[in-house]
Amino acid sequence: PNSMEIAAATQFSVQAALQKWLSNYVRVQSVVATVDNEILTVSVTYSPLNTDVTEIQTFVYGGPQ
Repeated sequence: PNSMEIAAATQFSVQAALQKWLSNYVRVQSVVATVDNEILTVSVTYSPLNTDVTEIQTFVYGGPQ
């Protein structure tokens, strides 16, 4: 089951991985993980380096199967 602890750990892990592996390509502005019942949602806001373009990607995990 999802929990606030899972969301916090996911948020930390995603932020760390993006900084480690993609810091030469993007500037991560935020990583937000939330939990609503059995659904975990992770939103990443970032800008490709050398641009003023901000992009947001949202990933949803869980829910009824």
